[in-house]
Amino acid sequence: MSCFLIPMKKEVILLKFSMFQTNPLISLLFISVKKNNENELQEPFKISKYPILLMPNEYSVLCPNKSWLMNTFPKTKNITESNIPAMNNDEGKIVLLTHSAKIIDEIHYFENWHHNELIHYENVSLEKLRPTLINVSSNWSSASSVENYATPGYENSNFTELKNTTHNFELNHSVFTPNGDGYNDHLILQYNLSDVNWIGKIDVVNHFGETIHNMYSNILFGKKNSINWNGKLTNNTSIKPGIYALLINAYNTKTQKKIRKKLIFYVNGILE
Repeated sequence: MSCFLIPMKKEVILLKFSMFQTNPLISLLFISVKKNNENELQEPFKISKYPILLMPNEYSVLCPNKSWLMNTFPKTKNITESNIPAMNNDEGKIVLLTHSAKIIDEIHYFENWHHNELIHYENVSLEKLRPTLINVSSNWSSASSVENYATPGYENSNFTELKNTTHNFELNHSVFTPNGDGYNDHLILQYNLSDVNWIGKIDVVNHFGETIHNMYSNILFGKKNSINWNGKLTNNTSIKPGIYALLINAYNTKTQKKIRKKLIFYVNGILE
């Protein structure tokens, strides 16, 4: 699998192969996808004359203008100057293929995946939080301001190691600060369930026990995974500092067992 990093001005894409490849020498092509019901692929862009050698857990950043990238982000490394398609700011689809047209990964991104406190998105990268998880909005966020809003050629600023857990539901950390600095910007819910038949509802409640946000109404959990939340409420505002709880109601469709769990967390910040 791979990890895309997409700034919204100059076209730059970061690759990370996080799973072992039988043959790590891969000739890659990028395909932009037309916005139609058939998802017809446009003319491929060959990113290099020769195959790019990527070993597991190594990074490579692709950009048509190496000088611009180095001047804008001096910490950049592992650059390959490449012919890649233009990417729209508001929305776009990018597909990564091998030389034999085998799809390795793809992403349908949206501008509103960025951190909602940002005033502008120019030269701000979208980062995948967990490279091995699926491409949904909760697994993407803006790069950290501490890293100058991009980490081209090295590990994403928002990457968080998950804990080994035997609990059915557990928070990775009980304090989070959704301010875009790259440190605990997301509340991470990990779960490890008995089988794949669990569905459920997740709400955020305040210290009065009032529901202030519905995270999921009818989620199919799967057996083991994690869920990221950036602190954005239904009304598109950010959660305020204070004490809250995740209220989880899960139901097993096969065994009819139920799990009801309340996980306390604290939002750090300055009260207005």
